[in-house]
Amino acid sequence: MPDISTLIFAKDGIPDLINLVKDVYPFSSEVVIVDSSTPTNKRQLLQQLDEQKLNRVRVFPVVALGHPEPYQMYGLDKCRAEWIFYIDTDEGICDAFKNDIHRIVKEADVDGFKVRKRELSGSGHRYFDSYQRRLYRKNAAIYSGLCFFDPEIRGTERKLSRNYYLNHRFDYYENLAKSTNRYFKIMAFESRITYGDMAKILNNKPILKRLFQLYVKINKINTEEELTPTDYKRILCTASYLTGDILYYIKRGQIPNLNFTIHNYFYLLREFNALSHYTPEARKEQLDITHEIKAEKGVINYLRVDEQKIDSWRQQYDRDDLDGTRLFITLITEEHRRRIQAKNISK
Repeated sequence: MPDISTLIFAKDGIPDLINLVKDVYPFSSEVVIVDSSTPTNKRQLLQQLDEQKLNRVRVFPVVALGHPEPYQMYGLDKCRAEWIFYIDTDEGICDAFKNDIHRIVKEADVDGFKVRKRELSGSGHRYFDSYQRRLYRKNAAIYSGLCFFDPEIRGTERKLSRNYYLNHRFDYYENLAKSTNRYFKIMAFESRITYGDMAKILNNKPILKRLFQLYVKINKINTEEELTPTDYKRILCTASYLTGDILYYIKRGQIPNLNFTIHNYFYLLREFNALSHYTPEARKEQLDITHEIKAEKGVINYLRVDEQKIDSWRQQYDRDDLDGTRLFITLITEEHRRRIQAKNISK
């Protein structure tokens, strides 16, 4: 039986986490959990795993940072098998995938697989499908730690058969975890873009790129300036996302899922409205941080997330009332200001 480490990043929700562990346990040589739960729930998790004799589960406690991505390479390093299966606590794996995963890995002629992910509402309504890198050789994967980014696979990869898939249930428009801008607050420090950045984003959309360049020329915009909140909505959301999403389906001979596309479009507009709440000074600092993170190829390198740093964060910050998103913003802002201070001293 090939060795497979199932990697899970968890925060609270202990009953769902235990159910997921039981589901993947039969085909996993080990289950590695990177746990950013509250200290109280960290203790409850260990107690339940012990009571249910789930001996092949290894838990690594970390402090909450609002999202799990900064810990991805840390979790990957803790896995001992050659192959990694990555799954989130709000996802489930279909029976066919569970039954055949060992054969898939044993016969693999690639270094990684893109797995179909079915996006469902809480009631089971199907929104759309996507493909994500969820099954791969450990030594072939590199994570950047940026929100919603798959690992880079060094080597070959292909899509797994549509018969093997994950189900992701989520109330996209009602769930408070998203509608309160938790991810947006984080991504404001990872994804701010200039007009020059926007031109690069539109490289694979020639018509939109030409129209955008004309817009910049007519308005005499410096490409080093950050998009204004209005242009975020007008260009990034409307031109890039809305038309791009519809064309994506048409190019593949599929009927666009207009209901989801339009709903998600208005969701994005609400998220980008949060831009107007930042002062010009804060926006400038966030843009500088974004460029520094890009230069370091991700948050993991930017914050130098290693075992020593994780232990230090746990000792300083791990408590039941911690706001992980606020801590993350504090950490990257302090790192940015530390770098400025170091530059000034060296001059």
